[in-house]
Amino acid sequence: MKKIFKRLFILVIIVFIFSITKDLLIKTAIEKGFQSAADTTITIGSLNLNILQSTLTLRNIAIHNPPGFSKVPMLEVSSARATYVLKGLLDRNIHLKTLKLDIKALNIEQNPDKKMNIVILTKNHEPQKNQPDKKQNPQAVSLKNKKISFLIDEFILSFDEASYSGPYAAGSKIIAKIRLQNKRFTNIKSEKELIDIIMNNSGIAQIRDLFSDEPGSLRKNIEDTIKSIKEAFKK
Repeated sequence: MKKIFKRLFILVIIVFIFSITKDLLIKTAIEKGFQSAADTTITIGSLNLNILQSTLTLRNIAIHNPPGFSKVPMLEVSSARATYVLKGLLDRNIHLKTLKLDIKALNIEQNPDKKMNIVILTKNHEPQKNQPDKKQNPQAVSLKNKKISFLIDEFILSFDEASYSGPYAAGSKIIAKIRLQNKRFTNIKSEKELIDIIMNNSGIAQIRDLFSDEPGSLRKNIEDTIKSIKEAFKK
């Protein structure tokens, strides 16, 4: 009997430790993973994974500028909350019932060479060919090479403002107030479609339209940058 109680006690301790450390482990994994995929870092204020309710909530997210730009975060997100379908995740099927994104600010910058900070979104997003390892389990190789399915039933987007600072702003910051509140989109079937929605509602167009369309102008520069980002996320 004592052995049973001892084992139950140890199990409770393990569950308790997991419950208080899982969020930190996931938060660290996201931050490290993002850093390895881009020339910049991401910081997350807090993260909560509710396994029973199949929800993941992140707050106070900041995607920082790459080297050569200011210390102001490139993207500030107040909160992101997803309700996911657990079944199929291990089979590379991403299905979110809801994704709610509250973006505080997108801060576009150009350095003296007129290079934009947001081009980091395209870094390391080129499709890679997987080379099967002879020593790997055939089933593991098959799963690794399987195309990821992507579906968001409902995407809810809020966006406060976008700003531009750089050579074309004459030392000041141009701010576009968006004030988009809980705009809903449904049945999103690809990563590209999600990126298109965010880019089309980000306020970049408002900033772009303040400038002429002469060759070499900021308007053309922004158009080319938006195009390159969308192209990078095509299937």
